[in-house]
Amino acid sequence: MFKIKHSSSLIQIEFPAEFKNVDIVLQIVQNFLKEHKKNIKLFNLTLALREALNNAIAHGARRNPELFIKCIVELKDNKVFFSVEDPGNGFDWEHLETDMRPSVNSEHGWGIFLLKQCCDGLRFYGSGNKVTFWFNVDNDS
Repeated sequence: MFKIKHSSSLIQIEFPAEFKNVDIVLQIVQNFLKEHKKNIKLFNLTLALREALNNAIAHGARRNPELFIKCIVELKDNKVFFSVEDPGNGFDWEHLETDMRPSVNSEHGWGIFLLKQCCDGLRFYGSGNKVTFWFNVDNDS
């Protein structure tokens, strides 16, 4: 069951930790952004959000559909802020090297690397089960 709250500058979505829900969340977010920022380029935003949501489901909630992921999108000061939080224990983000490219053959480590490459800023919180990232947008968007 999805829980959605929104205002003119913010949308909050809580949803069961299943990969099938990621596309639904992305569509909700894209509609919200198109409504409020007409000329916004969605590719990098969508890629980064998809990676953050997939990480939250796979690692934070361990693919347990009884657990919920929280996603917040906020428009503020010519930026789009994304926050993704999961119910997991987190990880040691303080020693994470986000600029290191994972091995081409590696199945792990690409999510955070791609997230870092796509956005204008990235910050982890607490135990590492919450990430905020943002994109600068034009005034005219």
